[in-house]
Amino acid sequence: MNGDPLHARVRAALDARSPSDVAADDEIARADAEPDGPPVVRLRPETAYSSKPRVGGLITRAKRTLITLERQVLEDLVAQFNQALHDEYAQRRVLEGEVERLRDTVRDLRAPGPVSAPGDRPG
Repeated sequence: MNGDPLHARVRAALDARSPSDVAADDEIARADAEPDGPPVVRLRPETAYSSKPRVGGLITRAKRTLITLERQVLEDLVAQFNQALHDEYAQRRVLEGEVERLRDTVRDLRAPGPVSAPGDRPG
């Protein structure tokens, strides 16, 4: 499979990417995330274009039809995944608040209070 000319062209194109291209892709991915929220998953647009002589148009239409059909299923999966990320993030925020409240309670219980004499009764 690695001897395939298509594989070699794709590998060469990936290797030819400059570090600034990779950094730009990473920056775009970070910009898509909500500033103080869970990450968001998005599908990249696909061009599905074929430049083969005479049959290119037919191949392009077939590819775009298949992508359209697949995209409906994939968009639904992405929406479910994003909802799961959002729910997990919300639950984590609730639990972090609860942990902080419990830490405050433990800190208050460990803090030295007023010392009472053995015969004193609480008020």
